[in-house]
Amino acid sequence: MLESRVSSRRAARCLLKVRDRLPGAKSLSGVRVFAQGHAVIVSEENRVWDAESGQVWLDFHDTAPACRSRSSIARR
Repeated sequence: MLESRVSSRRAARCLLKVRDRLPGAKSLSGVRVFAQGHAVIVSEENRVWDAESGQVWLDFHDTAPACRSRSSIARR
């Protein structure tokens, strides 16, 4: 996060929000927190979300394998 110029105050605030949003006894060590542009992002097992707003991020860059398999099914 330092390379993306996220201040230490903002990083600490984000980590507190992330900890509060984690379900049950899950700890911060179970997630990956990183900067994407100016946003602080949290990556869990099967979802990615904004640390400050809680908004879920969708990854549209990883759709190529699914598109290929669907097109081959359509051809059959």
